[in-house]
Amino acid sequence: MPRPGEGTKAARVWELADELTKSLGRKALRAEVVVRYVDEDGNASTGSTQYGHWLRSPHGFGRQTLKKSGAKAVKLAGNDSPTTQAVESKPDWTVLLKNGFSYQADWKLADQGALSFDKAPPAESGVYVFVVNDEVVYVGVTRRTLVKRMNDYRRGHPGQRTSSRIKKLIHETLAGGTAVRLLYAVPDNSTWNGLPVVVAAGLEAGLISMFRPKWNKIGRANAAGS
Repeated sequence: MPRPGEGTKAARVWELADELTKSLGRKALRAEVVVRYVDEDGNASTGSTQYGHWLRSPHGFGRQTLKKSGAKAVKLAGNDSPTTQAVESKPDWTVLLKNGFSYQADWKLADQGALSFDKAPPAESGVYVFVVNDEVVYVGVTRRTLVKRMNDYRRGHPGQRTSSRIKKLIHETLAGGTAVRLLYAVPDNSTWNGLPVVVAAGLEAGLISMFRPKWNKIGRANAAGS
C-alpha cells in the first residue's frame, strides 16, 4: 500500500508510528500509536486500521527505520552475530486518567504492617489498576464492589494464591518507601450484533496487553514473548 498523502488523517497515523519507532528503537505497538493518535483527537478505529497498513507496508517498520533510530547492535549470549536489541518502553500510565479512569486512593501500611487505604474505595464493580513509580504494575477486574476485592488483597488469604501474592508485592513496595496508587474505572457494557458484551473484561485484557504489567503473570508472559 502506498504511503498516504501528507496532511491527511491517515498520514498522521503513519507519522506517529514512524516517530515512536525511531524514539523507542523498536517497532511501535498498535496500542502505543492509537493512544497517541487519540490524544490528538483522532479516531481510535482510524488509528488502528492505519497502523495495520503501516505495519504491512515497506514504508513502515523495517531495518531502515530501526537503523535510523540509532539502536545499538549487541551480541547476545550464544550468538556470534550482532542482534539489534531494543529497549522496551511502555505507554504512560496517565493515558488512563485522560480516558475515563480516576485516581481513587493510595495503599498504606497501618499498625503492625496491616494494609489499608488513605481513602475508602468505592462500592462499585469495574476495572482497577495499581501504579508504582509511574508504571502500571497490575490490572484487574471485579464483578463485586471494589472495596470487597481490595479486602482480598488486604487480607491475602493463603488459599487465594493471587490475592496472597499481590498482598506480598504491595507490602514489600510500601515497606521500601514507594507508593502504590489505585486507579479505577466503571465502563458501560455494550452489545455486538444484539449479543451482550462485558466491556470491563475486555478492557482488562486490552490494558494487560498494552502495559504488560509485571505483577500480572499474563503480562509478564506477553512481555517475554514480545
